[in-house]
Amino acid sequence: MSKIILLIAAWTLCAASISMLKWANAPRSRAWRWSLAALALWGLALTAAIEALGAASGSIVALLSFSLIGLFIVVSGAELRAERKPEKAVELRAVELVERHGKRWRGWVRGLSAVLLAAITANALGAGLAGIASASAADRFAAGLLLVPLLWAGFAIWMLSDRVLSRPLYGMLGTLVAAGGLVARSLLA
Repeated sequence: MSKIILLIAAWTLCAASISMLKWANAPRSRAWRWSLAALALWGLALTAAIEALGAASGSIVALLSFSLIGLFIVVSGAELRAERKPEKAVELRAVELVERHGKRWRGWVRGLSAVLLAAITANALGAGLAGIASASAADRFAAGLLLVPLLWAGFAIWMLSDRVLSRPLYGMLGTLVAAGGLVARSLLA
């Protein structure tokens, strides 16, 4: 019974974390406060899932729950837009091209970070989480093998979808440092 309560708590915390991330993107909000609160709730959700199911299964269930609840929240808030007239669409594209002139390097930085930094961070975090799992070597390898592509995709989507380039960069660098600590802890223990 306590496992079910912990899983329900993890799902509720995931939903609250995603809601706070949604509020962080609202205009005139203090995004860093909402982002930190969302990260704290996500950590609690991950902890609850790990307590309920163990390190390997709990991590995977927490990541999948976070993704599916996020997808549900995004789809439920979607609005159907009326078709634009062709004249307005051409005018909007022309304005966007003028505003983005000279910022091509940002696209390259964003793309390289989405591929390289996201891959390095996902591999380090997968290795760190597989290292702290209390299971057999084959189970830890399988957990890392399943986690890394999911983490890589999540980090790449975060990098490509965020308007501000520094938020995902700092977030992934912080995650990389934390994952390095997990790897060092598992190697030294």
